Amino acid sequence: MQDKKADFSHVSELYKTARPTYSEKYLDSIPKGLKIAEFGAGTGKLTSQILEESEPQLLIAIEPNIDMSKNLHDLARTFQSLEVINDSAENAKLEEESVNRIIVAQAFHWFDWQKFLDKTRYILKDDGKVNLVWNRRGDSIVNNECRLLFEKYCPNFKGFGGGIWNNLQPLENFFQETGYKMTEYENPLIYRKNDFINRNLTGSYIPFKDKEEYLLIREGLEEIFNEYSDEDGQIIMDNTTVVYENIKNFKEVK
Repeated sequence: MQDKKADFSHVSELYKTARPTYSEKYLDSIPKGLKIAEFGAGTGKLTSQILEESEPQLLIAIEPNIDMSKNLHDLARTFQSLEVINDSAENAKLEEESVNRIIVAQAFHWFDWQKFLDKTRYILKDDGKVNLVWNRRGDSIVNNECRLLFEKYCPNFKGFGGGIWNNLQPLENFFQETGYKMTEYENPLIYRKNDFINRNLTGSYIPFKDKEEYLLIREGLEEIFNEYSDEDGQIIMDNTTVVYENIKNFKEVK
Protein backbone atom coordinates (compact mmCIF):
# COMPACT_ATOMS: atom_id res chain seq x y z
CA MET A 1 0.00 0.00 0.00
CA GLN A 2 1.27 3.46 -0.84
CA ASP A 3 2.70 5.40 2.09
CA LYS A 4 0.33 8.27 2.85
CA LYS A 5 2.16 9.82 5.79
CA ALA A 6 3.35 12.97 3.99
CA ASP A 7 0.15 13.77 2.12
CA PHE A 8 -0.97 16.51 4.51
CA SER A 9 2.44 17.92 5.47
CA HIS A 10 2.12 20.98 3.24
CA VAL A 11 -1.28 21.89 4.72
CA SER A 12 -0.81 20.73 8.33
CA GLU A 13 -0.83 24.19 9.93
CA LEU A 14 -3.88 25.28 7.95
CA TYR A 15 -5.54 21.95 8.70
CA LYS A 16 -5.24 22.60 12.43
CA THR A 17 -7.00 25.97 12.29
CA ALA A 18 -9.41 25.59 9.36
CA ARG A 19 -10.82 22.07 9.50
CA PRO A 20 -14.30 21.86 11.06
CA THR A 21 -15.17 20.23 14.35
CA TYR A 22 -17.65 17.37 14.64
CA SER A 23 -21.26 17.36 15.80
CA GLU A 24 -21.78 17.95 19.52
CA LYS A 25 -24.58 15.37 19.44
CA TYR A 26 -22.07 12.74 18.33
CA LEU A 27 -19.80 13.67 21.24
CA ASP A 28 -22.78 13.35 23.59
CA SER A 29 -23.26 9.77 22.40
CA ILE A 30 -19.81 8.68 23.64
CA PRO A 31 -19.96 7.39 27.25
CA LYS A 32 -17.58 9.03 29.71
CA GLY A 33 -14.65 7.19 31.22
CA LEU A 34 -13.79 4.97 28.24
CA LYS A 35 -10.39 3.82 27.07
CA ILE A 36 -10.26 5.01 23.45
CA ALA A 37 -7.86 4.56 20.56
CA GLU A 38 -8.19 7.22 17.88
CA PHE A 39 -6.44 6.25 14.66
CA GLY A 40 -5.40 8.88 12.13
CA ALA A 41 -5.87 11.61 14.71
CA GLY A 42 -4.26 14.28 12.51
CA THR A 43 -3.87 17.61 14.30
CA GLY A 44 -6.39 16.60 16.94
CA LYS A 45 -9.65 18.18 15.77
CA LEU A 46 -11.80 15.39 17.16
CA THR A 47 -9.21 14.47 19.78
CA SER A 48 -9.62 17.77 21.60
CA GLN A 49 -13.42 17.47 21.50
CA ILE A 50 -13.29 13.98 23.00
CA LEU A 51 -10.92 15.08 25.75
CA GLU A 52 -13.03 18.09 26.69
CA GLU A 53 -16.51 16.60 26.38
CA SER A 54 -16.27 12.79 26.76
CA GLU A 55 -13.69 12.76 29.57
CA PRO A 56 -12.01 9.45 28.64
CA GLN A 57 -10.03 7.49 31.17
CA LEU A 58 -7.39 7.12 28.45
CA LEU A 59 -7.23 8.40 24.89
CA ILE A 60 -4.46 7.04 22.68
CA ALA A 61 -4.07 9.19 19.57
CA ILE A 62 -2.25 7.46 16.72
CA GLU A 63 -0.92 9.61 13.87
CA PRO A 64 1.94 8.76 11.47
CA ASN A 65 2.60 12.28 10.14
CA ILE A 66 5.06 14.15 12.39
CA ASP A 67 3.99 17.60 11.19
CA MET A 68 0.34 16.82 11.81
CA SER A 69 0.96 15.36 15.27
CA LYS A 70 2.74 18.38 16.76
CA ASN A 71 -0.54 19.72 18.03
CA LEU A 72 -1.37 16.32 19.55
CA HIS A 73 1.83 16.50 21.60
CA ASP A 74 0.83 20.01 22.71
CA LEU A 75 -2.56 18.65 23.82
CA ALA A 76 -0.81 15.87 25.76
CA ARG A 77 0.91 18.50 27.90
CA THR A 78 -2.53 19.76 28.95
CA PHE A 79 -4.48 16.49 29.22
CA GLN A 80 -2.88 13.73 31.29
CA SER A 81 -5.31 11.19 29.85
CA LEU A 82 -3.87 11.66 26.33
CA GLU A 83 -1.10 9.44 24.96
CA VAL A 84 0.33 10.09 21.47
CA ILE A 85 1.85 7.43 19.21
CA ASN A 86 3.57 8.37 15.96
CA ASP A 87 2.87 5.34 13.80
CA SER A 88 0.49 4.05 11.16
CA ALA A 89 -2.88 2.58 12.02
CA GLU A 90 -1.77 -0.82 10.78
CA ASN A 91 1.55 -0.94 12.68
CA ALA A 92 0.92 0.91 15.94
CA LYS A 93 1.79 -1.21 18.99
CA LEU A 94 -1.15 -1.42 21.39
CA GLU A 95 -1.93 -4.04 24.01
CA GLU A 96 -4.43 -6.83 23.47
CA GLU A 97 -8.01 -6.07 24.61
CA SER A 98 -6.89 -2.65 25.85
CA VAL A 99 -9.62 -0.26 24.61
CA ASN A 100 -13.40 0.05 24.78
CA ARG A 101 -13.72 2.08 21.62
CA ILE A 102 -11.87 2.72 18.40
CA ILE A 103 -12.53 6.02 16.63
CA VAL A 104 -11.37 6.99 13.15
CA ALA A 105 -12.30 10.48 11.97
CA GLN A 106 -11.85 11.38 8.31
CA ALA A 107 -9.07 8.81 7.87
CA PHE A 108 -10.35 5.25 7.28
CA HIS A 109 -10.05 5.69 3.51
CA TRP A 110 -6.26 5.93 3.95
CA PHE A 111 -6.00 2.56 5.73
CA ASP A 112 -5.37 -0.99 4.56
CA TRP A 113 -8.75 -2.18 5.84
CA GLN A 114 -7.72 -5.82 6.21
CA LYS A 115 -4.70 -5.04 8.40
CA PHE A 116 -6.75 -2.52 10.35
CA LEU A 117 -9.42 -5.16 10.94
CA ASP A 118 -6.78 -7.45 12.43
CA LYS A 119 -5.62 -4.59 14.66
CA THR A 120 -9.21 -3.92 15.71
CA ARG A 121 -9.83 -7.53 16.71
CA TYR A 122 -6.62 -7.58 18.73
CA ILE A 123 -6.96 -4.37 20.78
CA LEU A 124 -10.74 -4.12 21.26
CA LYS A 125 -12.42 -5.40 24.41
CA ASP A 126 -15.25 -7.94 24.09
CA ASP A 127 -18.06 -5.38 23.98
CA GLY A 128 -16.04 -2.69 22.22
CA LYS A 129 -17.30 -0.41 19.48
CA VAL A 130 -15.69 1.01 16.35
CA ASN A 131 -16.77 4.44 15.08
CA LEU A 132 -15.77 5.40 11.55
CA VAL A 133 -16.56 9.10 11.35
CA TRP A 134 -16.69 11.66 8.55
CA ASN A 135 -17.82 15.23 8.14
CA ARG A 136 -19.70 14.65 4.89
CA ARG A 137 -20.52 17.50 2.55
CA GLY A 138 -24.03 17.58 1.17
CA ASP A 139 -25.06 18.16 -2.44
CA SER A 140 -25.59 21.90 -2.12
CA ILE A 141 -24.68 24.33 -4.90
CA VAL A 142 -21.70 25.61 -2.89
CA ASN A 143 -20.26 22.12 -2.34
CA ASN A 144 -20.80 21.17 -5.98
CA GLU A 145 -19.04 24.34 -7.15
CA CYS A 146 -16.08 23.48 -4.92
CA ARG A 147 -16.03 19.94 -6.25
CA LEU A 148 -15.93 21.16 -9.87
CA LEU A 149 -13.08 23.52 -8.99
CA PHE A 150 -11.03 20.72 -7.42
CA GLU A 151 -11.74 18.36 -10.31
CA LYS A 152 -10.36 21.00 -12.67
CA TYR A 153 -7.13 21.86 -10.86
CA CYS A 154 -6.34 18.93 -8.52
CA PRO A 155 -5.20 15.72 -10.29
CA ASN A 156 -5.23 13.82 -6.99
CA PHE A 157 -8.80 14.80 -6.10
CA LYS A 158 -10.92 11.63 -5.86
CA GLY A 159 -13.96 13.23 -4.32
CA PHE A 160 -14.72 14.50 -0.84
CA GLY A 161 -13.84 12.16 2.02
CA GLY A 162 -10.94 10.79 -0.02
CA GLY A 163 -13.43 9.33 -2.47
CA ILE A 164 -15.01 7.04 0.12
CA TRP A 165 -18.50 8.04 -1.02
CA ASN A 166 -17.69 6.80 -4.53
CA ASN A 167 -16.65 3.39 -3.23
CA LEU A 168 -17.99 2.10 0.08
CA GLN A 169 -16.64 -1.40 -0.52
CA PRO A 170 -13.69 -1.12 1.94
CA LEU A 171 -16.14 0.01 4.64
CA GLU A 172 -18.56 -2.77 3.76
CA ASN A 173 -15.71 -5.29 3.88
CA PHE A 174 -14.54 -4.03 7.28
CA PHE A 175 -18.00 -4.51 8.82
CA GLN A 176 -18.90 -7.60 6.80
CA GLU A 177 -18.99 -9.97 9.78
CA THR A 178 -20.39 -7.62 12.42
CA GLY A 179 -22.82 -5.54 10.40
CA TYR A 180 -23.10 -1.83 11.05
CA LYS A 181 -25.49 1.02 11.70
CA MET A 182 -25.06 4.49 10.23
CA THR A 183 -26.06 7.59 12.19
CA GLU A 184 -26.14 11.13 10.81
CA TYR A 185 -25.83 14.28 12.89
CA GLU A 186 -26.55 17.64 11.30
CA ASN A 187 -23.44 19.82 11.43
CA PRO A 188 -23.82 22.79 9.03
CA LEU A 189 -20.72 24.96 8.64
CA ILE A 190 -20.99 28.74 8.52
CA TYR A 191 -17.96 30.67 7.28
CA ARG A 192 -16.79 34.14 6.48
CA LYS A 193 -14.65 34.56 3.37
CA ASN A 194 -11.16 33.90 4.74
CA ASP A 195 -12.29 30.90 6.80
CA PHE A 196 -14.21 29.47 3.84
CA ILE A 197 -11.16 29.72 1.60
CA ASN A 198 -8.80 28.28 4.22
CA ARG A 199 -11.11 25.36 5.00
CA ASN A 200 -11.19 24.42 1.32
CA LEU A 201 -7.40 24.59 1.06
CA THR A 202 -6.81 21.82 3.63
CA GLY A 203 -7.28 18.82 1.36
CA SER A 204 -4.37 16.47 0.71
CA TYR A 205 -5.06 16.97 -3.01
CA ILE A 206 -4.40 20.74 -2.90
CA PRO A 207 -1.25 21.71 -4.87
CA PHE A 208 1.71 23.32 -3.14
CA LYS A 209 1.60 27.09 -2.76
CA ASP A 210 4.25 27.67 -5.41
CA LYS A 211 2.08 26.07 -8.10
CA GLU A 212 -0.06 28.14 -10.46
CA GLU A 213 -2.99 25.82 -9.77
CA TYR A 214 -2.94 26.83 -6.09
CA LEU A 215 -3.50 30.48 -6.99
CA LEU A 216 -6.24 29.55 -9.44
CA ILE A 217 -8.00 27.52 -6.75
CA ARG A 218 -7.82 30.44 -4.30
CA GLU A 219 -9.28 32.75 -6.94
CA GLY A 220 -12.01 30.22 -7.70
CA LEU A 221 -12.94 29.86 -4.03
CA GLU A 222 -13.17 33.63 -3.66
CA GLU A 223 -15.50 33.75 -6.67
CA ILE A 224 -17.69 31.02 -5.17
CA PHE A 225 -17.90 32.91 -1.89
CA ASN A 226 -18.75 36.20 -3.58
CA GLU A 227 -21.45 34.47 -5.62
CA TYR A 228 -23.19 32.55 -2.83
CA SER A 229 -22.53 34.41 0.43
CA ASP A 230 -25.44 36.17 2.14
CA GLU A 231 -25.91 39.82 2.98
CA ASP A 232 -24.15 39.29 6.32
CA GLY A 233 -20.97 38.17 4.53
CA GLN A 234 -21.36 34.49 5.43
CA ILE A 235 -21.69 31.29 3.48
CA ILE A 236 -23.24 28.00 4.61
CA MET A 237 -21.65 24.70 3.67
CA ASP A 238 -24.11 21.81 3.89
CA ASN A 239 -22.41 19.25 6.15
CA THR A 240 -23.33 16.19 8.24
CA THR A 241 -21.27 14.22 10.76
CA VAL A 242 -21.72 10.60 9.68
CA VAL A 243 -20.84 7.71 12.01
CA TYR A 244 -20.61 4.01 11.10
CA GLU A 245 -20.63 1.64 14.09
CA ASN A 246 -20.52 -2.15 14.40
CA ILE A 247 -23.68 -3.96 15.53
CA LYS A 248 -22.24 -7.32 16.63
CA ASN A 249 -19.04 -7.58 18.65
CA PHE A 250 -15.84 -8.16 16.72
CA LYS A 251 -14.77 -10.81 19.25
CA GLU A 252 -17.96 -12.82 18.75
CA VAL A 253 -17.49 -13.23 15.01
CA LYS A 254 -13.75 -13.78 14.92
